[in-house]
Amino acid sequence: MPKRPKRVLITSDWHCGHLVGLTPPDWQEPGLRPHSAKFAAIERECWDFFSREVKALQPIDVHLCLGDVIDGSGTRSGGTELITTDRNQQVEIAAEVMDLIHAPVNVVCKGTPYHTGVVEELEDVLALQMKSRDRPWCKTFKIGNHEWVEVNGVTFDLKHKVGGSQIPHGRYTASARDVLWNVLWHESGYQPRADILLRGHVHYAVGGYRYVGARRKQFGTMPALQAMGTRYGGKECSGLVDYGFYYFDIDENGGITWGERMLFVKSQKAKALVV
Repeated sequence: MPKRPKRVLITSDWHCGHLVGLTPPDWQEPGLRPHSAKFAAIERECWDFFSREVKALQPIDVHLCLGDVIDGSGTRSGGTELITTDRNQQVEIAAEVMDLIHAPVNVVCKGTPYHTGVVEELEDVLALQMKSRDRPWCKTFKIGNHEWVEVNGVTFDLKHKVGGSQIPHGRYTASARDVLWNVLWHESGYQPRADILLRGHVHYAVGGYRYVGARRKQFGTMPALQAMGTRYGGKECSGLVDYGFYYFDIDENGGITWGERMLFVKSQKAKALVV
């Protein structure tokens, strides 16, 4: 009898602690500040989507996270965009997200230092929480800058940072470039040969595949689990933000079926001022 395929969940850029980051109900905006109703609506809509879809995908065998699990101290905006400036509390929020995912194997790439720590790295604190005695279901929790994970013979190449682009047709280039770099690194003997290469950081989902010889390589950038609503994004960025996550089912022979769960966040839709 064939074995059940292993289910691999891929997430990225939670930014827990930010007003539009991934926020479980106990941490959601209570309505005590200006514009709180808007942020509260975004937090509820996004969390309801994420929790519903993750529960529907259970059991999840492997969870791969591509970084920026917390938002950090928010020094560039004086912490005004945050639910809490306490990064330890932000780690607690991230741990609640991990509890919902409930995967026995978790691999987390370290994120942007501005968010997760320049000197200390707060992913290490999250690792300590997940390895605690009250989470016996978490059998493996690994963190690193650049990780490779093999599932039923299929190798994932995972990293947080990748070059971004403000032009739509340029968003494909950086992850396609990293595929070729992996070929060269593998040829040199330093890296595993990747079948699926994924990057975070840019908050948009663009990708494709190419063949190297007869070997198919799938690659792309990840959607985020932080909605629109940051000062930086509003002032500095032009492109669309994609909200959601991917999953892969990999059978015992290495056959791959993949899916995505994407959300159009209605509560952040802009409206024109009618005069």
